[in-house]
Amino acid sequence: MAKLARRQHELPRFYLKGFCQGQPAGSYLWVYTKGKPFDPGLHKEHNNPYRSGPNETARVKDLYAFTRSDGQRDFDSYERRIAREEDKAAPILAKVCRREELAPEEREAFAHFMQLMMKRPSERAQSALPIFQEAADSIPFQRNATRLAELGEFAKALEWLQAEEYLRTAEGGQKRLLNETMLTPYDAVQSALLGRDWTFHVASPTTYFVTSNCPFGFDPSVGLSRFPFWFPVSSEIVLVGGPTDSGRRGYVTASADEVFVVNYLTIHQAERVYSPGTEQWVLDTLEHRVGLTHEQGQAFVRLFPPNQNPSQ
Repeated sequence: MAKLARRQHELPRFYLKGFCQGQPAGSYLWVYTKGKPFDPGLHKEHNNPYRSGPNETARVKDLYAFTRSDGQRDFDSYERRIAREEDKAAPILAKVCRREELAPEEREAFAHFMQLMMKRPSERAQSALPIFQEAADSIPFQRNATRLAELGEFAKALEWLQAEEYLRTAEGGQKRLLNETMLTPYDAVQSALLGRDWTFHVASPTTYFVTSNCPFGFDPSVGLSRFPFWFPVSSEIVLVGGPTDSGRRGYVTASADEVFVVNYLTIHQAERVYSPGTEQWVLDTLEHRVGLTHEQGQAFVRLFPPNQNPSQ
């Protein structure tokens, strides 16, 4: 029998390896948590940031486990489904890190991967579960059960009541819905991602990109179809999806100010930050001690120009 995979990754290992320092055998990254005192060290329980290897970083026991309708715990079926999706994305991510051009079908698969990363953070449950509860409230379980019972369909009536009970269980139907919607690509989102010009910005020497527990970024107040998105691919490369008439495609060198802007945005939307280093600017950004300089503001406009698409 295959061993249960109960220590489950919020972010895939192959992705985190792209933000590590050191040789492959001893590579590591730094894990910052917002709101905690700055005390760098090696111990997860006592230090912030703490140093961690990619195999141990962003792991949560039974993150995707749920209770089936028969009452049995399912520990790793969703973890294994996620792993199969990651297997499709890993060679494409490696291709980007080699700064190679992506074929149309690879762009499609990479967009699916970004959707998965967008919906994967554990904090998503805080916003999604109330929506599931509202959806359950809109289904007339009791009324349907009563009608079936009046027709003598007692077994079917009981199924409706059991379905309601399961759907309202946090570790049962709601957790299963959370997992299922995470793995279900949305056509509108896919279309918005593929409808942008993709530019891979390569960090200038001595600079690097960070990532976070929520690496896919855009402005939700404006919408994905109207505002560029960004996605840190590795410490060296970030993908920016901009207006279709931006004229920027392929691989370009990002200035130090542009690297700072991407990191600034990534950090501000995060709960946890994964970084190759412990420089003071990371801490200052985490603690909201810095804003953008005039030069960095100009870099922001270069990276995220207003959408000039007349159809929007």
